[in-house]
Amino acid sequence: MQTQEVPHYEWTRFFDEFSRRHQAWLVTVEMTGQSIGHQVQVRDLPFEGITVEPNEIGEDEITITPADGPKRTSLIPSGYRIESGSSRTMRQRTRRLRLNRSGERAC
Repeated sequence: MQTQEVPHYEWTRFFDEFSRRHQAWLVTVEMTGQSIGHQVQVRDLPFEGITVEPNEIGEDEITITPADGPKRTSLIPSGYRIESGSSRTMRQRTRRLRLNRSGERAC
């Protein structure tokens, strides 16, 4: 799957547009990094929305809301990046967001 990095200053706009365009799609959200390894936050759940809120200490709070299940909120320290990509099978299209520390290779 090819991915494209989303600059930090565009996260709010990107998440708003992503939420609007992909509501009810099956979505997988992953976190990767050398210190945390590979962590799937949401896997193939119907998607309702994703938001980002900065806080005073330089972390971003990202909330993922699947249509079928509880909200999942993660604090993202500065220095992480988001990559966006999609894949398609004969039966479905899946959109993926990849979050990993800047300068680290994605798993």
